[in-house]
Amino acid sequence: MNKEYLSGKNIIVCGATGGIGEACVIALADYGAKVILAGRNKAKLKAVQDKITTNTESHCVAVINFADEDNIDSEVKRIFNEHGEIHGLVYAAGDAILKPLRKTTRDDFRKLAEINAFAAFSFVKSITKLKKNKVGSISFVLISSVMGTLGERCKVSYCASKGAIVSAVKAVSLEIADKGHRINSVSPGIVETDLVKEMMEEFPEDMKQNIYDMHPLGTGKPEDVAEVCSFLLSDKSKWITGTDILIDGGYSAR
Repeated sequence: MNKEYLSGKNIIVCGATGGIGEACVIALADYGAKVILAGRNKAKLKAVQDKITTNTESHCVAVINFADEDNIDSEVKRIFNEHGEIHGLVYAAGDAILKPLRKTTRDDFRKLAEINAFAAFSFVKSITKLKKNKVGSISFVLISSVMGTLGERCKVSYCASKGAIVSAVKAVSLEIADKGHRINSVSPGIVETDLVKEMMEEFPEDMKQNIYDMHPLGTGKPEDVAEVCSFLLSDKSKWITGTDILIDGGYSAR
């Protein structure tokens, strides 16, 4: 892809300090976008910002409490007022809980719904409400999971929250299409982030091998997801909306 095909676009990346979020930050900057790194920890956001090697002076960070809708709304307005039109968003923030259903509580469902789904759509709502944001087409990309459609043992609350993204994206796409805006979700399989690597270290060898065997092309890299997100944020994908793209190395084909 052309190294400048996102040139002139201001894109917010939520969850910029996570493995997929960080990869998106680097890829989007490399493709010419101005990236606003959003998250809860300023020091960690700055550390990711320092890894950007393209147009280093143009990017910035925004400390936002994703559990506070009013804070999201005010920060989106501040970003617009200080940095100009918002052309796109990647929502890569998220959390997981590993529990069987018999031990899963309503609070578990609420916790994951808040960070994995509710906050994502709060950002979409706040950005689309900006009356002075005269962008012809805003592209929203929300990170779901292959488990949002296929399920997995001991991840009922996680699967529910990620499934909510996939289904709600379809509904939202119909509401914003008349303004030319687009929204899609991306559902990765197992991606080799630091968090996943730490988790895998706790598993016995036979369980690790089983996970690898479930991905015919092997487990993925954060960059694999970032490249698809970059495409969806570009004008090259201008006729794609309301869909979920599986990036899972063949996991869902089994």
